[in-house]
Amino acid sequence: MRRLLRENALCLLAAAAASAAMAWLGLYGFAWNDYETEAKPAFDALIEGHVLAFLQLAPAYGGSLLERAPFALLPGVWGGGALAVYRMVALPCLAAAAILAVWLCAQMRSAGLPALSRALAVAVCVANPLTLRALEVGHPEELLGGSLCVAAVLLAARGRALWAGALLGLAIANKEWALLAVGPVLLALPSGPGRRAHLAALALAGAVAGAVLAPLALVPSGGFAAGTRALASAPSAIFQPWQIFWFAGHHGALVHGLFGAPKPGYRTGPAWALRISHPLILLAGALLAAALWLRYRRRAPGAAILSEGNALLALALVLLLRCLLDSWDAVYYPLPFIFALLAWEVRLPRPRGLPVLALASTVLAWVSFQWLGTHGASPDLQAAFFLAWTLALSAGLASVLFAVPLRSRMGLIGDGVMAGVMAGVLANAALGHAIWEDFMAESAPAVQRLMAGDVHGFLALAPAYGGSLVAGAPALALGGALGAINGAYRLYALLCVAAVAVLALALAAIQRSAGRPALSRWLLIALLVASPAASWAIKEGHPEELLAAALCVGGMLLLLRGRITTAAILLGLAVACKQWALLAVPLALVLAPGQRLRLALLAAGGALLLWLPLTIADWGHFLAANRGLASAPYIFHSEQLWWTLHLDYLRPLGGTRSTIFGPAPIALVARYSHPLILVVGVALALAWWARGRAVQRSDALLMLALVLLLRCILDPWNVIYYEFPFLLALASWEVVSERGAPLFTLAASFLLWSNFRVVNPYSSSNLTNLFFITWTLPAAAMMLWHSLRLPRPRFLVERGESTLAAQAR
Repeated sequence: MRRLLRENALCLLAAAAASAAMAWLGLYGFAWNDYETEAKPAFDALIEGHVLAFLQLAPAYGGSLLERAPFALLPGVWGGGALAVYRMVALPCLAAAAILAVWLCAQMRSAGLPALSRALAVAVCVANPLTLRALEVGHPEELLGGSLCVAAVLLAARGRALWAGALLGLAIANKEWALLAVGPVLLALPSGPGRRAHLAALALAGAVAGAVLAPLALVPSGGFAAGTRALASAPSAIFQPWQIFWFAGHHGALVHGLFGAPKPGYRTGPAWALRISHPLILLAGALLAAALWLRYRRRAPGAAILSEGNALLALALVLLLRCLLDSWDAVYYPLPFIFALLAWEVRLPRPRGLPVLALASTVLAWVSFQWLGTHGASPDLQAAFFLAWTLALSAGLASVLFAVPLRSRMGLIGDGVMAGVMAGVLANAALGHAIWEDFMAESAPAVQRLMAGDVHGFLALAPAYGGSLVAGAPALALGGALGAINGAYRLYALLCVAAVAVLALALAAIQRSAGRPALSRWLLIALLVASPAASWAIKEGHPEELLAAALCVGGMLLLLRGRITTAAILLGLAVACKQWALLAVPLALVLAPGQRLRLALLAAGGALLLWLPLTIADWGHFLAANRGLASAPYIFHSEQLWWTLHLDYLRPLGGTRSTIFGPAPIALVARYSHPLILVVGVALALAWWARGRAVQRSDALLMLALVLLLRCILDPWNVIYYEFPFLLALASWEVVSERGAPLFTLAASFLLWSNFRVVNPYSSSNLTNLFFITWTLPAAAMMLWHSLRLPRPRFLVERGESTLAAQAR
């Protein structure tokens, strides 16, 4: 012990000096900070001997006040006043951070790291500018909680279950966010017989936290219970820029902060974000712990699920997610995350020397919370900067934690950030203003029944694509609880966008494994996630088009990889979401020789999974809705093959349904166009099957794209979002067939956008139809020729031979 103290005496003196400097600079007074309004009344009551009043006046983090109560009584020994109490109750928090710094310094010394690295570790842990701000605003307990959580994980990794449980209990009693450390602590404990160590740690943590919090919870009409309930659902109007929900808020009346200070440029947070923020943090911690258990559960008997390093990294990641997801995020919130990140860098099997990540995170957090605001940056810019580095860092830490290879890790981070940015662009463009006509007219009555708790009414009123509403019912219900019908639609639309983003990331992963450059992958992600067709699908109230397209194309991709069961279920779900997905089923059956019956039964089961509740609720309504789809009503848009039948000289005489010669051409098209599309799909699947070995399996995606393009050409209802499944299938074919950058998808997207958003608004319907037919029919012909691997026409062959002969001469 003496040797350890002698070896680390300089480090101990440095930590003590840094703590004293922090106390001198940050504890100069408590006027106008959180200590004055939240903790001081309780400590004043304790000093005067009113223990019951102390318990009643304690805030939501009253456990921290109870743990530091002895230090509040010490100034009475020498007659100190309120300022002395304020400084003394911060002392154990500073001491905890200093002890952690000394321990880390000792570990770095034993690992042979240079003095500069050890000095930086002490500075990050003790003399951190965020620590100074935590002291100035009156929240030193954040230092105590962060130090206790890191120490609990370190002790758990060494098999000290009881000590780890005790420190974890003290941390939870100090501040409730320490519940996030439960997962890393349990995963770091070695697994003994019957998981006794885990049970002992949990039991002791619960006992310690309960012993500290019980007096606060049992006291009548106390502020602790009310504050804890408020923390659970965060009904407060506090809405800070440094969190992921910031851009979901809106600019309205001038926002005022603490003591009425105006905050120009601040947004007012949506009620749903304020309500789900804190529960979502706990859910994220639980999901991360579960994912890590699934990833590393196959360890040697008696070994811990996570190594010490991974447990510290898991703690750092979940504490960073807390900062991202908390609508109250403040300048001192990143401190526990930085402590955990520093400990992980120090305890790496091969320490890298300087604690670069912890140091960089400190600088970036300081710039986000302090420097930008004092240099005139708007709250929106502060939020964008904060999200840029925290999201990238979260993805990087997660990739290290789940052992993703380095090259894939960097590519995955870039692709993930790109997908997130494009999803944000799409959501901002399509969900900014509540239009969504078709959703409000067709689906809103059913969704309102669901929001009222009437599940039978929801199912009975569902439209023809009711399967997609059943699939998105949890999102609709949650969104409805948070933001009425508009909130329900927004969350449901985000679910559909997420499905497309996942498929885009999967395609980017295929490109990454083939060595494609980042620019090609990002172009692919932008074309799919932020497609104008996808944007208009959401604007028109049909996000289920995105969900069905992602399920359909994803099922075909899995089928090409031999995943029959999953592929069939996804195809069945796609059919239940939107009936046009039936076009993929014949082609899927052709692709699965010997497994066709199994695929058909599983696909039917997937569809019935969503359709069965609808049929049970109201069989007649379900049949009527789908019968209406089979024969299209009198809807005629200019971007389809049959438009010329709508010209004046071919219009029906005496009405829209009949002429003197019998049924009008328009009426025939309306009656038979949808069955014709299905017949064409079956015929093309049979043609592809008949070609046998002449075709390549990857060309099945091109054939699917062709079938979906023909759906757009032959459907009199055709609107811009009908083309999205075609674009998704075309991009998938380009990726799987390794054609490099998705140039065909880019060209098709540009032509579609020009057709619907340039030619249509500024030209006649006849010219719009001509433009559409001019590019879609040749494109369909080329796709048919290539997917069936038909021989090249004679004139092309002769031309190619003459060119080669000329080159030879």
